[in-house]
Amino acid sequence: MRNIVFIKAVNTGIGEAGLEICSHCTPLVEPQQDGSVYLDISGCGSANQIVGDLAEKIASLVGELMIGWASSRLLAFVAVQADLGSKSPKGACRWHNTSRAAITEVIAGCEADFLSQLPLKQFPPLKPQEVKKLARAAFSTVGEIARLPRQRLALLVGKRADLLARTSQGLDDTPVVGLYPPRRLAVPLGSAGEEEGMERIGQHLSLAAQTLAGLLGERGAGASRVRLEIFGYQNMIRERRLSQPCFESRRLNNILLGLWRQLPPFQGSWQGRVVLEEVAVLNWQEQDLFTLPVGERERHNSYLEDALHSLEARFPGQIRLGPAEVERREQVLALWDPWRFPADHKALKGKAEVQ
Repeated sequence: MRNIVFIKAVNTGIGEAGLEICSHCTPLVEPQQDGSVYLDISGCGSANQIVGDLAEKIASLVGELMIGWASSRLLAFVAVQADLGSKSPKGACRWHNTSRAAITEVIAGCEADFLSQLPLKQFPPLKPQEVKKLARAAFSTVGEIARLPRQRLALLVGKRADLLARTSQGLDDTPVVGLYPPRRLAVPLGSAGEEEGMERIGQHLSLAAQTLAGLLGERGAGASRVRLEIFGYQNMIRERRLSQPCFESRRLNNILLGLWRQLPPFQGSWQGRVVLEEVAVLNWQEQDLFTLPVGERERHNSYLEDALHSLEARFPGQIRLGPAEVERREQVLALWDPWRFPADHKALKGKAEVQ
């Protein structure tokens, strides 16, 4: 089961210091534009302990907090944003209020009950025009549309009926993506059961690779380290350091498959995540075929001096150095790219062709 936490400060965002505290608990930290943050703390230890520590540390920095804790990001968000008050069904949630944080925990298995009395206007998946249609049809709460037959719901909201049928039951598979710190990206792997075969596992890895490739593409960046983390009966980590930054979905998928095959056989349910580290913006540069790198240039000059001393010893007074070929690069390029240079370079190209 997933443990998703949504944290929002009452008066301001949680800030860089708050994000840093979150990143010490889990690599799946997804900041939002309004200063709030989603966390996925699945497999990171005792959820009660983690949520309590986060509430205490972040509240000491930014003041009063509202925290939602559930099995999905939708429910964690609703637990903070919605004003259910006494309408929340008994046994569907718990409140862990402290002096500076109001924590609402949605009980696992009670997701549909928790949403049943939520007004349609406060249900995030619904668009305003859909709320109006459902209101005209005399529906006012999420529980009422959750009990609708799929065909009836499709008549009211069209193609989004399948999505709304799932979310009205509290089912939401949207992952929390690790976007902090900036040099690290992380996505969770879909939790798997005991009997899942390699085909299904390959689908999990492929989806993770596609998601990460999309995030890298948005940043114009690549990653130099790939890590696969599996948590279950036993915790296993495999990683690979890359000689060149990776940013393509296909290559990431192949790397993840290779890391998976390195894992020893294991049984039981598991959860996992893929972490990319050393993420940096790609710097595309034209390769210089004419200038030696600094280290090679020094070795080349040293070798040249040694050779000249040897020749001078064998042929005293007969060795002379010619003028430095400062335009050598341009002369060579002119042989196949003459329209980029003045007319005198064209003459050089003609001479080369005659030879």
